[in-house]
Amino acid sequence: FPLSLFSSFAIFRNGRLLLADDMGLGKTIQAICIAAYYRQEWPLLVVTPSSVRFTWAEAFHRWLPSLSPGSTNVVVTGKDNLTASLINIISFDLLSKMDKQLKSTFQVVIIVSGA
Repeated sequence: FPLSLFSSFAIFRNGRLLLADDMGLGKTIQAICIAAYYRQEWPLLVVTPSSVRFTWAEAFHRWLPSLSPGSTNVVVTGKDNLTASLINIISFDLLSKMDKQLKSTFQVVIIVSGA
């Protein structure tokens, strides 16, 4: 199955992979599955356009049903904090305001979504 080949490749490359398929081909699901493989490296940071922040939160709970309801933190304003939650979702424009928190909270795992 071609999609599983990309996920296997990402695992072989220590999670480093660019998913650049057309819209609707499952990039979100693939990214979530790859991130789940590296769960011991979390907290996870997802950087995305502000219009789809909550869509990403819903996708994590849909595809990883073992996540507790409080395991995602969607950053909505510059006054919000990145937390020790398993998954932090932030928009591109708020990312620059979180510089100090980024360095102290996150080690490795980042998903950047273009849409």
